[in-house]
Amino acid sequence: TYDRPADSGTDTGNYATWNPLVYSQGRTLSNGNLRTDSTTVSYVVMSQATIPFPSTGKWGVKCTNVDGSSASTISIGVVDALYKYNDAAFIYGTAGYHNIMYIDNGAIYVNGSSHTTGKATFQGAGEVVETIVDMDAGTVTYYMDGATQGSYTIPTGYLNQSLFFVVEFGHSSGEIDADFGQNGYDPSDTVADTKTLASQNLPAPTVTNPSLNVLPILYE
Repeated sequence: TYDRPADSGTDTGNYATWNPLVYSQGRTLSNGNLRTDSTTVSYVVMSQATIPFPSTGKWGVKCTNVDGSSASTISIGVVDALYKYNDAAFIYGTAGYHNIMYIDNGAIYVNGSSHTTGKATFQGAGEVVETIVDMDAGTVTYYMDGATQGSYTIPTGYLNQSLFFVVEFGHSSGEIDADFGQNGYDPSDTVADTKTLASQNLPAPTVTNPSLNVLPILYE
C-alpha cells in the first residue's frame, strides 16, 4: 500500500508515521519513519505519531516488538499535546500530563501512577500490541497478540485536548515497528468500526476554501 491523495481514484490517503520533527535524544527512525529505534542507554527515547486522534470515533494502531530485548523498558500508549519530552523521565511516571501507558512488564500506568499490574508482557521478538482508542466511550484498550489486556478510562479533561500515540524506550536499546494502516493493518478486524489514523478517515475540515480566510496581499 502506498500513500497517495484520496482524490486520486483510490480509497488510499496519507497515513500517520512517527514524527521526525518531534525531538528525542538517541532515536533513529527508518523504514519510512515506521520503525523507531533507541540507540542509547543514556536517555529516555520517545516517538510520537504525526496525526493526533480525532475527537470522535474509534482509532487503532499496531506495534510490533522487533528485537525482543527484555532489557529494554518499552511503553506504548497515549499522551496529551501538553507533554514536553524529557530525556531523563518516563512518560508513564510523569505527573501533570494526561497519559495512559502499557509497559512491557505488564503494568498499566494512568496519569503518572501505577493503575494495574499482571497484564501480559511484550518482551519477545514479533509480539504485537494493538492500541484501540475510543474517543466516544472515553477508553483506551490494549491487545497483546490478540488477547485483550483491559480497557482504561480516559481521565477527566483528557478529551478536551489533542491526544497523540507514543512509544517510549527507557535507557536501553530497542526497536518497534508501527503500522498505522499503510502495511495492511485493519483495526476493525479487532474492534468493529475502528479506523486507522489516515487522511481519508479524518473528519472533513471546517475550512474548505483557505483562500477565503487567508489570502496574501502583494505590495509593489
